[in-house]
Amino acid sequence: PLLFVIVASIGGIYLGVFSPVEASGIGAGLVLLLAIIQKRLTWASFKDAVLGTLQTSSMLYMIVIGANILNPFFSVTHIPQMLGEGLQNLDIGAYGTLAVILFAYVVLGMFMDGLSMLVITIPIVFPVIMSLGFDPIWFGVIVVIVIEMGMITPPVGLNVFVVRGVARNVTLATVFKGVLPFLGAMILALLLIIAFPQIALFIPNSMFG
Repeated sequence: PLLFVIVASIGGIYLGVFSPVEASGIGAGLVLLLAIIQKRLTWASFKDAVLGTLQTSSMLYMIVIGANILNPFFSVTHIPQMLGEGLQNLDIGAYGTLAVILFAYVVLGMFMDGLSMLVITIPIVFPVIMSLGFDPIWFGVIVVIVIEMGMITPPVGLNVFVVRGVARNVTLATVFKGVLPFLGAMILALLLIIAFPQIALFIPNSMFG
């Protein structure tokens, strides 16, 4: 049944029946319907799901509100323009500039959550990326990978502390050791996508090309 939900959601996007945003609602509705049919949905679990959704949504909206408050400050101080010009004036080439941006995301990922980083930094780095001739979809894919790398990287790594909160009988040092293979795999995937952009662009191009 879950495979049917995945095929229906992605297939609807491919066929142009609904947009990716609408597909998320379709998928959630189908999962809810399956839970009712299979009699797995109780009032207690439904209440927990609604409360969890409200908490997550409230957190995300607070981040977006904070970013929208910060954006006028950026506009008045011209900080994005100065940072963008600074990146372009480094004179280290397109891929050198890209490496600096990605390294900055890794560092930020040690201390911030992913949505905050995206909302705050994209207005700064996106014009630079476009001026360097990179594909925006490709850049979006690698930024997501790099952000997740930062969120499992010492010394902080927010996702590591999430895992530690769930597995309370496991030491933090053990969790950090456990994520190292995943970090290595993400670095390898990142290098492959940078070297061969079509890895990231094949599916989007097949949908919207």
